[in-house]
Amino acid sequence: MTISSFWGKNTKYLLLLPLLIFLLALVFFPTIYSYYISFNKVLFKSYLKPEFFGFGNYRKVLSNPAYYSALLFSIKFTFIVTAMEIILGLALAVLFNREFWGKRTATVLFLIPMMVSPALLGIMFRLTLNEFVGVVTYYLNALGIAVSPLSPKSVIYTLILIDVIEWTPFTFLLLYAAMRSLPSEPLEAAIVDGASKPQIFRYISIPLIKPILITVILLRAIDAFKTFDMIYVLTGGGPGVMTTTISIHIYKMAFLTGDFGVANASSILLFYFLMIPLAFSLKYIGRR
Repeated sequence: MTISSFWGKNTKYLLLLPLLIFLLALVFFPTIYSYYISFNKVLFKSYLKPEFFGFGNYRKVLSNPAYYSALLFSIKFTFIVTAMEIILGLALAVLFNREFWGKRTATVLFLIPMMVSPALLGIMFRLTLNEFVGVVTYYLNALGIAVSPLSPKSVIYTLILIDVIEWTPFTFLLLYAAMRSLPSEPLEAAIVDGASKPQIFRYISIPLIKPILITVILLRAIDAFKTFDMIYVLTGGGPGVMTTTISIHIYKMAFLTGDFGVANASSILLFYFLMIPLAFSLKYIGRR
């Protein structure tokens, strides 16, 4: 068999070979190695000499109150920011689903926060909200509002507000595209039948964009649940462990305490925890 004939018969497989190698190197091997590490006692100082530990790391994770505290905070944070961003994004999509002066400029300006890196956004707000040199804190004090946005009483609300500012444009963009792609026939028929705008929105628009709406909720919830950079840069998970998400908890377990076995076990348990709602959501979307 000549090289040209071999290449002709197996072109599709040879073209897929680089992608296969890439997946093996960056997906399959790290996943398998993560399972391996989770069953061994692997500390930072003895990383190259793992000691088989069985399910000991999993027992440590499941008996650690800090793991459940971080998991509970991530769930609460995800639920609140996702709900707010979906509501605001849908309201803005309805508002922008019409022609008005300056619409294009307003749309571009509104999308800017989404284009900023979360870590950079965290640094920006860390400076502007600083208790001593922050611009926002200065003007709040000038108005007689003695509130420190990063104090234990206000820090959670501040993080929620920053996340909403950054990611509401994402939900708005997808839902606006969904609203613009609606077929005109049902809407025109409803207008002819005398339906009001709230009735058209509730009984026609929402059912038509429901699959996309659920997809946006799912995407935003997954991303919010694994929030790390913005919160870590802004608060480091503090004060104390008040704003420690599950991602920050796993990071600290691996790189601050140096217990890679427990950190990998935590990640694997978190993966299976997320798979339950994800499987139900994908099944529902598939039926739709």
